[in-house]
Amino acid sequence: MKKLSLFFTPLFLIFTIHSFATDTNGNETTFTVLHQSSDKIVIEVKVGGFQLIEVQTPKGIEYKAVIDNGSPILEKGAPDLQKLTKSVIIPDDQSMQVSSTVQDFTTLTNINIAPSKGSIMRPTDPSTIPFTYSDVYSADNFFPVTTSSLRQPYIMRDYRGQTIVINPLQYNPVTKELRIAKDIIIELTLSNQPAINPLVRTKPLTSIVDEFDVIYKNHFLNYDATQAQTRYTPLTEGGKMLIICADAYLNAMKPFVNWKMQEGIPVELVGKSIAGSTNSAIKTYVQNYYTTNGLTYLLLVGDATDIPSGVYGSGSSTTDSDQKYSFVSGSDVYPDILVGRFSAENLTDVNTQIDRTVQYEKTPTPGTWYKNGVGIGSEFGGGSQGGYLNYADWDFERTLVRTPLLGYNYTSVAELYNGTRGGLDASGDPVAGDLASLVNSGLSVINYTGHGDVNLIVTTNFHSTDVDVLTNTRKLPFIWIVGCQTGNFVTNTCFAESWARATDNNGDPTGAIASLMSTVNQSWDEPMAAQAEFNNVLTENASGNIKRTFGGVSVCGLDFMNDYYGSSTSDRMTEAWTCFGDPSVMLRTDQPAAMTVTHASSVGLWAHSFPVSCSVNGAKVCCWAYGEILGTVTVAGGTATVNFINGDLTSVPGDSMLVTVTAYNKIPKQKWVIISQGVSAPVIANENNIQIFPNPADDNLTIDLTGNSWKNGSIRIYNAIGQMMNEVLLNANAVQQTIDISILAAGVYNVQVVLDEKSMNNKVVVK
Repeated sequence: MKKLSLFFTPLFLIFTIHSFATDTNGNETTFTVLHQSSDKIVIEVKVGGFQLIEVQTPKGIEYKAVIDNGSPILEKGAPDLQKLTKSVIIPDDQSMQVSSTVQDFTTLTNINIAPSKGSIMRPTDPSTIPFTYSDVYSADNFFPVTTSSLRQPYIMRDYRGQTIVINPLQYNPVTKELRIAKDIIIELTLSNQPAINPLVRTKPLTSIVDEFDVIYKNHFLNYDATQAQTRYTPLTEGGKMLIICADAYLNAMKPFVNWKMQEGIPVELVGKSIAGSTNSAIKTYVQNYYTTNGLTYLLLVGDATDIPSGVYGSGSSTTDSDQKYSFVSGSDVYPDILVGRFSAENLTDVNTQIDRTVQYEKTPTPGTWYKNGVGIGSEFGGGSQGGYLNYADWDFERTLVRTPLLGYNYTSVAELYNGTRGGLDASGDPVAGDLASLVNSGLSVINYTGHGDVNLIVTTNFHSTDVDVLTNTRKLPFIWIVGCQTGNFVTNTCFAESWARATDNNGDPTGAIASLMSTVNQSWDEPMAAQAEFNNVLTENASGNIKRTFGGVSVCGLDFMNDYYGSSTSDRMTEAWTCFGDPSVMLRTDQPAAMTVTHASSVGLWAHSFPVSCSVNGAKVCCWAYGEILGTVTVAGGTATVNFINGDLTSVPGDSMLVTVTAYNKIPKQKWVIISQGVSAPVIANENNIQIFPNPADDNLTIDLTGNSWKNGSIRIYNAIGQMMNEVLLNANAVQQTIDISILAAGVYNVQVVLDEKSMNNKVVVK
């Protein structure tokens, strides 16, 4: 494959070379938000990295034109040019229009641009697809016609977005002129057209789940500008998890639920009998749950016969799609929640997936094996034969996957490529034993790009039966596969399921911690773009986007692919890619290190908070007791103070709470703390003058505050499990406050009187 770089390499083509020699854009394309308001967005695009790549066609040597950060248009028979795409946040209920002004451009003459072969599926050898020249080649017009356009709006959870398509490259096949725009001003303004796919909010946006906060920062060009423009910056918060489980496995899931809650993720576990037995019923349940409660993670427990997969599309174009359950905002295929599955045919399958997840996060196996990975690539693709950025599968793995891994925490990324490729790749084709040896020695990540089938990957010829005999006990990698049908689990026991269910002779987990594999045949270009982004995000090379969970990293790649291509093919790739494992699992890319954590060994029953010191900023602290999260917080400046959700610990049914501290690539710290009955709340001056009567009470409760003064005061009534049943704000220096309690059920309640920073608690019996 030959490349002609017009920014750096002289050509004998008919144009003035000097314009490239003085070009200031260099090899990078940049996007800058110049203006952001409620009715206008202005962006400057500077285009870099222009190259012509030779392509052998029936008409001789022709070229495809590429740019930095560009994606192929992939219109079969039309000139093979690249475009730029970028998403922005737009108003919830307005239609937008786009205009563009080219500020600097160059025109090349006497250029023959080859036609695109379009989007090709991986079962088809691209070399067997002939070049065809569509009607575009007989028209004396530039293709594409416009410099910019907008795709249909979509909704990504909290925001309505729209992808801008920018065409810096335009070609006239009749005059053989290639126009290269180098500096473009893009303006988005409100139009008077009806809004498509509007975002209907049921309440104001006041918080953003931290899992999606960083996704937005990476995905939307104007995210920071949008935040600055609003009247407030939404707070970030931890995400909630819903588990929909086959009823037979509900009891088995309790250790998993306890651990997830101990690390600070609120979890609700429901049976199939509650959520529904059909995919439409489950989709409705998930949709309603998301709307009512908020939801970040969805975990399905059971095989497709237990918890049916969603189905996307219609007729012969249907796709088995767990991802369908993630599309809960709008009519698009940008995931709004992170979905995974513990695919299980029996209790043993469930238990091993629980064990491997809890062990991986809670009690990680020590060793340097976390710094090892492997890239596996076929000999196919490259140049005009398909492949992301014109890379063959093996070269893609070496250049765009292996390189960023080695620039991060990884010290060894083995190469298993078909053919003889030099470097660490042995001569000839790799075999199953080569991969098994690496896995058994310990890997934390596996990337594969090539051909696949329901029970195997073709490069290495590694089958499900090979997975079954692995001995990598508690050394579990996560896996991203670009390859056909390796996740086709609905009517099969597929390759991905083998990795999720594998155990050694003692029943301990082997195989993988999580994987992303497709239920259908994959295409050449589109999924490779997603895989490149998986690894960019994992290694913190995606600007402003640091993700730690398998589901979060994977969704970043899907969103990138959707923007990059924006086609029905990329939509289907998103729909079919299935997460086998816990989407919330925090990935490990380095040997787990210890943290220094200190805190008190006891806490008072009436305490409002609990301070913790930790050596790792960004660590998460959670206080938990008897199935209930008491509070969570993130460490900053070496300290964290957990504010108790219920105000104090009087609702805790036992005498202790568990403090858990977790962080990326660290060993979790857990310790029980005694809840002391003898430590009371801060005393209010003249506290004896506060009287609550009658006790027992019936319809009304009176609080006498004679002798006390305050600026801000309130009275709160909590039930026995700590739920606040009523709150009354006090007028400054009121003498008495009477509260209607007629709606309260009979029982014991805690009445909390808060005057400024101090409080008093008293038990009251309601008859």
